[in-house]
Order: sequence, then structure tokens, then C-alpha cells
Amino acid sequence: EDRRGFVYRACFFLGAGILFPWNSYITAVDYFERVHPGKHVDRVFGVLYFLPNLLMLVLVLRFGNLVPPGARVRLGFCLFLLCLLVPAFTSNLGVLCAGIALNGVADALAQGSLFAQVASMPETYTQALMGGTSLSGLIVSLLRVVTKASFPSTDSGAAASASTYF
Repeated sequence: EDRRGFVYRACFFLGAGILFPWNSYITAVDYFERVHPGKHVDRVFGVLYFLPNLLMLVLVLRFGNLVPPGARVRLGFCLFLLCLLVPAFTSNLGVLCAGIALNGVADALAQGSLFAQVASMPETYTQALMGGTSLSGLIVSLLRVVTKASFPSTDSGAAASASTYF
């Protein structure tokens, strides 16, 4: 029994965490397109995220019983952290693409395991996980709006905005 709501809040924040890195990348696609003109990063990012995500999900479904769900969640969140650090240190397209692909792998590890764990709990915890994913999109979008509005629409302004954002 979750009398003080600790488990609910934990599920909520874990839900926010599983989509925060992906939302961060796709919300800053305007910056990435400015840095890499003509590279169609909006389409490239989607493919580079979902293919590794699907492949890892298949592996987790096939061999997931060999690794405890908690370990998959922890590994996924460690990988998420690495993915969030990539744009802060480089704008190299190859490295960014590797970060996106790694983000897809991390998502398959963490998200699938979290939803599997809350599935055996009362439905309110699934709602908390879903609510967290929604909040992550809102927070990232607001953060991008604020950082973009705070700097001029120049190359140096875009770089400063992205640096602050990431």
C-alpha cells in the first residue's frame, strides 16, 4: 500500500525520465538543422532512434529473462544520461547520430521494463508512468521555447540557445 504516494511519484518521475532525452533531441531539431543544413536531421533522427529501439526490444523480448527488469531500467537510465550529454559536448553529426541510436536502445531497455513492472501493480501506477511521459514533453517544449526566445536568431544566438538548453 502506497499511503504517502512515494511509489506513485517514483513511477511519475520514471515516466518523465524515459522520454526526456528523446524529447530533448526532437525539440531542438531546428538547431541541428541550422548546424547541419541539408542533412534532414528530422527524418534521420527518427530512423536512427526507432531502428535500434525495435532491434533492442526484440532482444529484450527474447532474452529479457536473463537480465532482471531493475537492471535493465538502471542500464537504460545510465544510457539516457550519456545521450543527454552528447549535444552538450559536440555538434558533430556522426556523434549526434550515435547518441540518437543509443537513446533508442536505452528506451527499449527502460521503457519496456518499467511498463512490465507497473503492469502487475494497480492501474494508477501505469497512469503515473504515462503522466510522467506527458510531463516530460511539456517541460522540454517549454524549456526549448524559453531558451530559443532568450537569444537572437543568429548562428551565435542559436549556439548559445542550444548550449543553455542542453
